[in-house]
Amino acid sequence: MTVTVRLPKELRRLYDVPLPVAVAAATVREAVAALDAAHPGVGHRLIDAGRLRRHVIVFVGDDQAGLDDPIPAGGEVTVLTAVAGGDAGHQKGQEPAVRAERGPGTPPGGRRGRVAPSAHRAR
Repeated sequence: MTVTVRLPKELRRLYDVPLPVAVAAATVREAVAALDAAHPGVGHRLIDAGRLRRHVIVFVGDDQAGLDDPIPAGGEVTVLTAVAGGDAGHQKGQEPAVRAERGPGTPPGGRRGRVAPSAHRAR
């Protein structure tokens, strides 16, 4: 039976997978195997030692699923991966590697045109 699989943009770009992709599968494991056959390497990103990787979550319809869960005919499988990272230097109290651009006259850490509440108090 044919099912629809949706992958995150990062994996689609890395392995040139269209959105969505139709594969013949009855279980999540079969869907991943079919994807890997058509786009070698995808399976390795999702499965390790016969199990879903820790950062991978799979849904069949609206329900979270495991590798051996069935997919109904015409069903939809959505694969989500965790996003992690950041600026390690910033975490150590250093200046971030990339800074947001500020407009001219904007003070560091402040907003242009904003007055502190204490400036409005009557003296």
